[in-house]
Amino acid sequence: VRPELAACTASAVLPVAMAGAGGELPDYSRWHCVYPAYIDSDKKKEQGRRISKENGCSKPTAMEIAEACATMKLQCVVEQNKTYCRDILYPGRVRVKLKDDEGNPTNPEIKNKRQLLV
Repeated sequence: VRPELAACTASAVLPVAMAGAGGELPDYSRWHCVYPAYIDSDKKKEQGRRISKENGCSKPTAMEIAEACATMKLQCVVEQNKTYCRDILYPGRVRVKLKDDEGNPTNPEIKNKRQLLV
């Protein structure tokens, strides 16, 4: 298990990687990426904000995003060592599993990344 990863489940955000039956992480390479800059209301659109300032929050962290995903019953993995290219001073990104292997939403209320961010 890589220490720079933290994983979350519907029950809690864990400080260690979410282990499957063999103690390994699921393949999260195709999960959606969410950087804190996407929802930071203090950023301009040119700096990477993807939603309106009214829907955003001030200086979110990757762990706060992961906790929000956990409350929405979404699987996620926090990558602490990754940074957004437009905002390298604030490390962390969250990988979120929005769809299962068949392409169905894991949470019926959140069908795409836009709905997740708002």
